[in-house]
Amino acid sequence: MDPSLFCFRNILYNNYMGFFSKFINLFKTANTVERERNVEEFEDLFMESDFGAALSYSLSKTLLKKAKELKVYSENDIKKIISDELSNYITEYKFIPPKNETSLILLLGVNGSGKTTTCAKLALKYKNEGYKTLLAAADTFRAAGMKQVVIHAEKLGVDVIASEKSIPPAAVIYDALDAAKSKGSEIIIADTAGRLHTKENLIKETQKIDKIVKSKINEKNYVKFLVLDGTHGQNLFSQAEIFDKALGIDALVVTKLDSGAKGGGLIKISKELSLPIAFTGYGEGYEDLAPFNRDKFLENLLN
Repeated sequence: MDPSLFCFRNILYNNYMGFFSKFINLFKTANTVERERNVEEFEDLFMESDFGAALSYSLSKTLLKKAKELKVYSENDIKKIISDELSNYITEYKFIPPKNETSLILLLGVNGSGKTTTCAKLALKYKNEGYKTLLAAADTFRAAGMKQVVIHAEKLGVDVIASEKSIPPAAVIYDALDAAKSKGSEIIIADTAGRLHTKENLIKETQKIDKIVKSKINEKNYVKFLVLDGTHGQNLFSQAEIFDKALGIDALVVTKLDSGAKGGGLIKISKELSLPIAFTGYGEGYEDLAPFNRDKFLENLLN
């Protein structure tokens, strides 16, 4: 590789330039022969955005091939090639609970991913849309977590089911489903545990919840959202893989995108696990939740 290209690349890295700025500068620096020889350099830049090794290799090859075929080398043209390719993998997910029936959104994910805050944000969203909403504090192994759900419910003016003692999370969900029937609640939003001593215990407990919900309400009214911390990079994939294999995740909610994280790890999840994205969280406020927008997400990722 041309030493000047190597030095320029390192300068870019050390200055923490954005993903796309690095890519464009590297692309402009190399001539046609160098571009074909240095696929690995492009892979590194994709890897920095947490796309994973296999996807990074595939994307870099596709980009080089299409740029050469179409004879386009401008920043906008290259950006469009990447965006068009990535948009093939990502899908949006929309859940519209039916009126006058009971629906349940089960929030899953590891501790610290933002489940409890997302629980409150969704409660406000559906309350504002006219649904009679009920929160279920099913993270019964974390007293602080249960208390947080109760506080959120009081602030938002919605019903809540919580236990004052440590009982199985599945028992709280059972009680919440019964309460929804008696109160006429149309949607239950359930917070769950993110850690039960071992991964196996966590999965077993959430499988119990899954079985109870399916036995008490129409399955089409039941969705499982996996809440992911957008700052976790490539670790997101292993989390998604474990929960999806055990429970069958319907969609993702990505939090903390206000922290500088762009959520590149979602590309690999979307492509390899075919999981759509329902919402993105970008702050601590109750209204800091938005339906996922693929075009806006890709624009943010590539800038």
